Amino acid sequence: MTKDQDSPAHHRRLRGDHLRIRHLRLLEFIGRGGSLSTAATHLNLSQPAVTKMLQELEAASSTTLVVRGARGAALTPAGQLALDRMRVALAHFDAALSPQAANTLPLLRVGMFPLFGLDLIPLVVDALERRGSHLRLQLREDAIGGLLQQLGSGQIDCALGGVDNTSSQLQNASKLTIKPMYAEELVVACGTTHPIAGKVEISPAELMDLKWVLMPKGSYSRVVFTDIFDRTGLIAPEPLVESASMHTNLNIVRQTNFCTLISSSAANFYARHGLVSCLRVGGFTGRGKLALISNETTQKYPPFLEFEAALLEVIHNQTKA
Repeated sequence: MTKDQDSPAHHRRLRGDHLRIRHLRLLEFIGRGGSLSTAATHLNLSQPAVTKMLQELEAASSTTLVVRGARGAALTPAGQLALDRMRVALAHFDAALSPQAANTLPLLRVGMFPLFGLDLIPLVVDALERRGSHLRLQLREDAIGGLLQQLGSGQIDCALGGVDNTSSQLQNASKLTIKPMYAEELVVACGTTHPIAGKVEISPAELMDLKWVLMPKGSYSRVVFTDIFDRTGLIAPEPLVESASMHTNLNIVRQTNFCTLISSSAANFYARHGLVSCLRVGGFTGRGKLALISNETTQKYPPFLEFEAALLEVIHNQTKA
């Protein structure tokens, strides 16, 4: 017997080889229902059988995963951690058994901010085509909180989003790789007929008198908006309209006398089509740090590596331009 074969990790792997998919689902049902009897109902098994499954699962992990008491059963911190990791495995398993899995082309599920659909993702798709890639992409749009939740549950393989001012949402950051891609300026956008449309720059004091449509509180652009006023001793005005949709905000701006604070790439896309005008805020440059976020499983997945390479190529070309 080799040293590796005699190691605790090797013995855990051997015990784990006897587990089945329903063992993995067991913790999910216990966590959701708060009892072994509820889990037994969902798994269509007797409670003794479920108890045995739990014992096998705990033996394989060499730790207590569930505590039982008068009020039912609850996951221990180790059990919750195991469930978080198993959810990713189960999501990949379910995806492998889906009707779409019959397609022989590898699939990468990418979560992203909506603004990336304007320029970045089309350019990445073009780069993949030029590289002769046969990768299939499934794109899902959401804010950073939703993207991190989907990434943690295995619904997506990676995410493109902003990571500033989201410490409360990055509680599991130790499990994720956050690779900065680039930073871009935030600008004020207004309609082309707005009285301030002819300006190149506007002062924080002038912003006080404008009508605003903004992203919800907690979003990066909203934090920057508040910071602009805090830095000059002013109180940030409350928006008359609040919306999490970049396109909704820009179209409200386009057709009204409202203004918004938004990433320069999104604003410039609309400006190139003559729909809005862009202004910088004097004395302040808010820059959003955008990153590619993934977990350790995804980082070894060839389709992810293809996507990452194409993404870096696009960003490099844009930086040179």
